[in-house]
Amino acid sequence: MPAYGMLDPLYGPVALEQDRDGSRLSVFGDSIPTCSITRTSDAAVRDDVPIGTRDGEHLCLTLDGKDFDVRPSAGRFSRRSYRVDVTGHGHSWLFTPATATAHRLVQGSRYTGQFPG
Repeated sequence: MPAYGMLDPLYGPVALEQDRDGSRLSVFGDSIPTCSITRTSDAAVRDDVPIGTRDGEHLCLTLDGKDFDVRPSAGRFSRRSYRVDVTGHGHSWLFTPATATAHRLVQGSRYTGQFPG
């Protein structure tokens, strides 16, 4: 599938690319490390989830060539249920909805930034 591009005001050109079967989503650019989230081939695929599953056992996040554990919440009725925990290599991050249209990134216990929707 072709890459979708955008121009980030801080990092310049950024591209997003998803495999034809939806099992891998990659983000890359000249000023950012390549990041991919991959669904394993044995995961039950859900049509209502962009990557096909919210089961962390069937997801792998790779950032700049290093693998990290991904633990998405259930994603039900509340905004909090859509948070995603990422851990590995001595680091932990929480990516969580802040409002209906924005997301927040927290590293460890430190607020890192908010992203508009």
